Amino acid sequence: GQVVQLATGFVEHNWPSLSRDGRFVAFSSPDPVEPGLQVPPSSDVYLFDRVVGGTRRVVDHNTIVFNPAEVDSFTPVSAALSPDNQWLAYGVMLTRRQGTANPRSNRELNVARASDGVIVSNPTFGRGPVSDAFQAEFAGLAWDPAGDSFVTPSYVSVPTQNRSVQQLPAIVRFVRTPGAQDWLRVGVLS
Repeated sequence: GQVVQLATGFVEHNWPSLSRDGRFVAFSSPDPVEPGLQVPPSSDVYLFDRVVGGTRRVVDHNTIVFNPAEVDSFTPVSAALSPDNQWLAYGVMLTRRQGTANPRSNRELNVARASDGVIVSNPTFGRGPVSDAFQAEFAGLAWDPAGDSFVTPSYVSVPTQNRSVQQLPAIVRFVRTPGAQDWLRVGVLS
């Protein structure tokens, strides 16, 4: 095959994924840097339509400045369209900074309507350890062919021999609640 550059209108393309039918490319790209803010900007999730050649923003994340010393930013870490291109499941890292030091991060899994970016479900919040060296939670999503469920890495609670609970990474399956827009964790596959 031949390599072709897609004219998305963006310089940076993070976490690209191709829709099952090959029509759309989902990716994230950062907002412009705000002068004087001194922290990385938030990133948004976009869909590039390979048929019509246009790009549209699906999910708009804004950096939130609480005061000069406290800032929240949002960085998508994965995104995948359902087989019917109706749903966008994506992981996002939420980072709170006090000044330019001491960032604290957490991850969240969201499901949004691909048509307008409205988040319809937050199936789970990241529970991994702060020192997650792999940074793997919600990085990579795969839908089943019917679009009724998807799998992604997530931390799960595992009891230990001394009756404490440990958070360990696993491949977890999420399913849409029949007749609703909620997505629930229904199985741990590994």
